[in-house]
Amino acid sequence: MKQKCFLPIFLTVIAIIGIAEDASCEESLMPSSESLFRQFQSISVACPIGAAPFSYKDEDGEIKGSVIDLWRLWSEKTGIAVRLKGGIWKETVEDVCSGKADIHAIFDEPDHPCLDMIALVPTADFSIALFWSNKLSGIKGIEDLSGIKIGIIKGISEESYVRQHYPKADLMLYPSLPAIIESAQKKEIKALIAEEESVIWWLKKRGIFSEFQFIPEQPLIKNTAYAAVKKGNTALA
Repeated sequence: MKQKCFLPIFLTVIAIIGIAEDASCEESLMPSSESLFRQFQSISVACPIGAAPFSYKDEDGEIKGSVIDLWRLWSEKTGIAVRLKGGIWKETVEDVCSGKADIHAIFDEPDHPCLDMIALVPTADFSIALFWSNKLSGIKGIEDLSGIKIGIIKGISEESYVRQHYPKADLMLYPSLPAIIESAQKKEIKALIAEEESVIWWLKKRGIFSEFQFIPEQPLIKNTAYAAVKKGNTALA
């Protein structure tokens, strides 16, 4: 993914997590921490609550995760308050597109019609994997699941990828990963496609990890997720 020169508040994030600044950025265009604070006293960050361990809501309703920790660190270092706004993926994307939130905490769709990824601030590397029930035999990939419904989150890049590369796949669409895991726990589906670490986290949380298998060395997609802002938001991108 080609990096761009993004100027305002994310330059501070870059310094915090040790990512080098793009050499093409002119020194005179880099705002000081003081000017940043004057411009932004707070920002709202939309956080998908089903993307554990990166971003999720715990039993007490608190938004947590490794990406959330990064945003809290950024807030601590800059003095700019971060207001976390949780929701399922569709809701968090709509919040940023509609202006209800300033930034999407973690995003992986570079060609999205509404959002621009902040390419200088990678937040997580991830793999999209196929998981299937131990009750199924002879499974090596999606092509071996003919006639078997595969759970997947509706409207995200993984769905588009599978439909393009595996048009015969029988997909069952869900609003979130927790909804997929619940369906798997009820034996309503025997296979699912989602972010590998997140699936493992949720399967273990529900106590059914041993009932599923996958091939770690054969992910469907490997990518890096970034923060994202609404297209045209020149103040933040």
